[in-house]
Amino acid sequence: MRRFLTVSVLAALAATPALATAQDATSHGSIIIGGSAGFTSSKSETGNTTSPSTTSIFIRPNVLYFVIDGLAVGGDLSYSHRSSNGQSSASYGVGPAARYFFGSRERMWYPFVGASVGFGHDTSDNASDSDSSLWQVGGGMLFLLSRSVGLTTELFYSTLHRSRDLPVGPGPGTSVDVDDHTFGLAVGIAAFVF
Repeated sequence: MRRFLTVSVLAALAATPALATAQDATSHGSIIIGGSAGFTSSKSETGNTTSPSTTSIFIRPNVLYFVIDGLAVGGDLSYSHRSSNGQSSASYGVGPAARYFFGSRERMWYPFVGASVGFGHDTSDNASDSDSSLWQVGGGMLFLLSRSVGLTTELFYSTLHRSRDLPVGPGPGTSVDVDDHTFGLAVGIAAFVF
């Protein structure tokens, strides 16, 4: 028993310098593996005309690497599904992303700002498939539940751009550009690899 206690104390003392210099979640070299999800509902009005409400659901997994303390860059995958007036459409894509986390080491919460750009494909019930582009900016808060797992909340603004060929009569369709502008709230989870 005495030998076990001595070995345990020596192991703890040997590990102390490593623990003192250990990385925290937002240090250079850390990796975030995570993502967010959310939904939005909106209506638009033009003069006296109100469009039907549009409901959107989205999922955005990501992997980011801290190139310096606080600044993580990497990539996002994205999927969103929109429905309005009995019609639905879906978009999926991939693109670069970056986030900057404010605050000193060893905190349990970090405010952040971020931006991403995505390039992908859009499908719809009532129009032809098309390529799409998405850009998003936002800011939020990371709440660490442990040293390597956290929850995120983020307020964001995004624009989804796509060109649609709409059927017009018996001949070829007419191409129109469609932009969806969205303000929303996303909630996510983040795992940190040191």
